[in-house]
Parts: sequence; C-alpha cells; structure tokens
Amino acid sequence: MKKNKHGSIWVLLLVLLVIGGIAIYWGYNKYMQTLYIGFYDGNKIRYLDVPPFAERITPASLEVLGECDIRFSTIDEQVLQFFKATATKYGYFFSRADTKSDSSFEITVRGDYVIKGAFDKNILQLRWNPVLPPDMQKKARAMR
Repeated sequence: MKKNKHGSIWVLLLVLLVIGGIAIYWGYNKYMQTLYIGFYDGNKIRYLDVPPFAERITPASLEVLGECDIRFSTIDEQVLQFFKATATKYGYFFSRADTKSDSSFEITVRGDYVIKGAFDKNILQLRWNPVLPPDMQKKARAMR
C-alpha cells in the first residue's frame, strides 16, 4: 500500500502560514509604535512621525488617553524643526506656544484638535484630548 504524503505538506504549509501571519502582525504593530504617533480623531487615526534621533518611552496604548513621551538625544531646536517639518508634511499647523521660551509648542490638527508639546530636560511630553469612537471610549475608561 502507498501512503499519501500530501497531508503532511499541507499541515506544514498551514503552520508556516500561521507563523508568518503572526510575524507580520507583530512586526507591523512594532513598526507603527516605533515610527508613528497616532491621534484618534473620531473614526480616523491621524499620524505624526517620531523623530529618528528619538525613542518612544510610553507604549502606543496610551495614545487612547492622549499621552506620548519621547526621549531624544539632540537639542530642543532640532526637535522643534523636525516637528515643524512633519506637521507641514501632513497639513497640520505648527506654532510655538510660548515665544519667550522654546520649551513648548502646539500642533493644530484641525480647529479644536490641538497637540501640546513641552520639554522636560531630554524628554518631550505630547498631550492632547483624543476624540474617540464609543468602543474606544470604553477602552480609555478602563485604562484610567
């Protein structure tokens, strides 16, 4: 009697497909957390780039609460120039909130949606009030 070996090939292919799917999902989430900050605006998620000379301290899950802290390894002025260029790229309005001091800035995404950034030594603290859909509001309440 001959045994059919095609069954074991399909099982191996299925296992590789599952492992590949998990790897792609994990890699995409890691990529998004490392390179972008997400701003919830109703059913949309708007993005802003993380500077290449910085690393994110807070996890991406805190974006639901409107918080993101970034540690940078350069001077404040370079960070400000990066966010000004990035805001212009995405069509947002960048302004320094305090003209006497370079310690804070604002990025206006739309009329009443404002991201406030403040420096604390080599850490940039970004704060905003996210506009969340109902299902995300439940998640945000559970995190507080």
